[in-house]
Amino acid sequence: MAPPTVIDGTADNTPSATRISQAVGDQGYGAYADVYGTQANDFPVGRVALCVTDLGRGRDLVKAAAKADPGRTRRWWICT
Repeated sequence: MAPPTVIDGTADNTPSATRISQAVGDQGYGAYADVYGTQANDFPVGRVALCVTDLGRGRDLVKAAAKADPGRTRRWWICT
């Protein structure tokens, strides 16, 4: 079995990034599917980069994720 991937000594897909990714992805594949592009976990470590086609709706997506699952969406970046 291959050793786990690490970034600066931290395991890739850290638990915090995975939790954020799940909360945002739930919204991105639901009510915000029209603007959701993709996301990258641990970019940088412990954060999630969210790519959307509309910045305003992308911010709404993150707010909806925070409301649906409080405490998970503290570390995100958004790009268009």
